[in-house]
Amino acid sequence: MQTSDSESPSVIWLDTNVITGSPSMQHLIASLSYFDVNNVSIKFICNQCLPTEQHRMLRTIRIPAFKPLRSLFFSLACNTRYRRFVSKSAKQALLHTTGASSLIADLISVHFVPADWLWIAIRSAPTGWREWVKLPAVAVAASLEFVQRKLSPGAVRHVVSRCLAQSLVSKGVPEELIHVIPTPYDHLRFSVTHRIQNRLAARDEYRFDDQQIVFSFVSQGSYHRKGVVLAVEIVKKLRSLGHPVHLMLIGGRGRAWERMRKNLQTTYANSSDWLHITGYVPDLAYALSASDAFIMPSLYEGFAAVEVEAAAMGLPLLLTGHPGVEMILKEGVNGWKIDFDPDKAAAKIATIIDQLRPHDVADVGEAITLDEWQRSMLELYRTMWTRKTLSASV
Repeated sequence: MQTSDSESPSVIWLDTNVITGSPSMQHLIASLSYFDVNNVSIKFICNQCLPTEQHRMLRTIRIPAFKPLRSLFFSLACNTRYRRFVSKSAKQALLHTTGASSLIADLISVHFVPADWLWIAIRSAPTGWREWVKLPAVAVAASLEFVQRKLSPGAVRHVVSRCLAQSLVSKGVPEELIHVIPTPYDHLRFSVTHRIQNRLAARDEYRFDDQQIVFSFVSQGSYHRKGVVLAVEIVKKLRSLGHPVHLMLIGGRGRAWERMRKNLQTTYANSSDWLHITGYVPDLAYALSASDAFIMPSLYEGFAAVEVEAAAMGLPLLLTGHPGVEMILKEGVNGWKIDFDPDKAAAKIATIIDQLRPHDVADVGEAITLDEWQRSMLELYRTMWTRKTLSASV
């Protein structure tokens, strides 16, 4: 490493999927040209990469094609078979890893704390063997992050919410090594203006009249953790209380989504008039425009991007007390916190049902725009690169 390169940070990022469908990657992918212009070189070590970004690939990590455990397989491969390659790469650049993709790292992006989710998942008593099979993988991921904290004690953590920061501090990570850079959103796509312009067309497409109250719920997977059944139960109980609410389940495709859809249609056999399962939609902002409020009774998050996007469109939020809500939810202003118990959640919503109409002014709490995220990450990269080059020159 040459100290003369201190003005031009070089970054190698380890993540399973460098694709727009990856929550940890979508904002980075949208920002690559920004970093290029600002002389930050970003290369990837990953399993999947967008065709347009193949020129940034340093190494493709081959792993079994079992989607639920892909991230775990990637971490195990990077820390065993490809450990020497990763270590050698770290000498030439800032090693930026998502979670425990590498046990040795300069910068670690934390969107999720497996140890925290593990205990919540066990207490939530998952239904179905597939959810139980995932738990050992979560335990291994938690163990890898424990080892990572021991092997990379000086690594900087980039976390998306204060709740995650507090969790890391409780696990021994020094507070001065933690940088909270919240989940960003695209303010050009997700806005009150966009919702107003598309509301009538979207409601017509999904066959809602203007008098119906429509809640939206969004998930691309992890349906148990996201609380899809809780959302359906809450709306069912609201209807039993005399509030004819409709629920849109937006997002998802593939076998997991198909199983979820069939299970819901079997369990709630007479729900076709109020439960609307859209599956994957090409334009999430357009689909959200059809709704009056956004509900997400998730068991665990880091800071869910979709909550920010819904708030940016002026949709009142109905959220459980999962990590990340402290960054977005203002009780009685842009939404309400609801209980994990569907009876209590429905009872509370029933008291504020008349207030669940889209707002004319959006309030996204502490969320930031993509431009702000880019500037924060650029400053962090430059600071860390300067520190690393100075350390190498001593």
